[in-house]
Amino acid sequence: MPERYSDDLPEAEKNGWKLSDRTKQIAKGFRLDVPVAFERLTCESLLWALLQVTDLDLMVKGGLLHDQRVRQTGDADLTLERRLSAPALYGAVSAAAAHLRKYGLAVEIGEVHALDMGGKGSGFRVPVTAKIGPTRVVAHLDVGFGPRPEGAVRREFKSLFMGPTFAAWAQPLEHQVADKVAAIITLGAGNTRLKDFADLSRMYRTGLNDTVIARALVSTMRERKADTSILLKECPEGLSPEFAAANRAIWKEYLAQHDEALHMDFEAVAGDAFAWWQDIQDEMLRLAERDELEPQARLEAPAVVPENGKVVDLDAYRRMKA
Repeated sequence: MPERYSDDLPEAEKNGWKLSDRTKQIAKGFRLDVPVAFERLTCESLLWALLQVTDLDLMVKGGLLHDQRVRQTGDADLTLERRLSAPALYGAVSAAAAHLRKYGLAVEIGEVHALDMGGKGSGFRVPVTAKIGPTRVVAHLDVGFGPRPEGAVRREFKSLFMGPTFAAWAQPLEHQVADKVAAIITLGAGNTRLKDFADLSRMYRTGLNDTVIARALVSTMRERKADTSILLKECPEGLSPEFAAANRAIWKEYLAQHDEALHMDFEAVAGDAFAWWQDIQDEMLRLAERDELEPQARLEAPAVVPENGKVVDLDAYRRMKA
């Protein structure tokens, strides 16, 4: 790759230099992390190309669901209904990479390796390196397999960096919240995923449906074969004041490196997560009492008072734990 732009460069390389300059200007104009902006552009472009060269029907999850100006991300998280082998996935993404070359993105695909998808079965991570003009980019695609959840909708994904627009399924935000809450309450004091707290704080009070979140959370915990008795704890360890206090300094480091736009101390952010947890838990108990959680485990028994002091019948209590 030449060290400077020249009119004598091949057209594809010219496109790469122009794309690099444009991405830098847009990222700096919005005061975004420039390397992360290139990572997102690369992932968005790969997903667009993947849809151009294959018949895969994909659902986008994770940070790509959000505007980069609100929540910065540099990787792609997606789900396919049709399961692929590692070689088949490598071939599909390699074909997408080849399709991008004429647009100025020289993308190389690394070795695909298995990835634990949090109890939802195995998936794959696809490492990606790219050259866009003079800029080197390192990113990855995380690919899981399974049915789309109820409420998923097809939408257009437009690139802030003027990359290609593509249409794909979008994971409902309620299910994204459930994924993050499940991680927080199961990882407990050992949780290092502070970005989940940042995401929950941003999505709190945005009008998401707590009933959908409650159903998705119970389903997620069961799919991950997690201890569902945690769902009845008034304050799981990962949402406790002690956890918030212990991670105060680490949170400041996280903000400085990844999320300077979020001007909140960790106690406030964790407080939002805990308040939302209480709302979701109330909804879970209400659904359990009305026999509206699936799968159901019917057990007739008298009322009990779980840890949080809320009186529910034991039938509902056991359905929460089933």
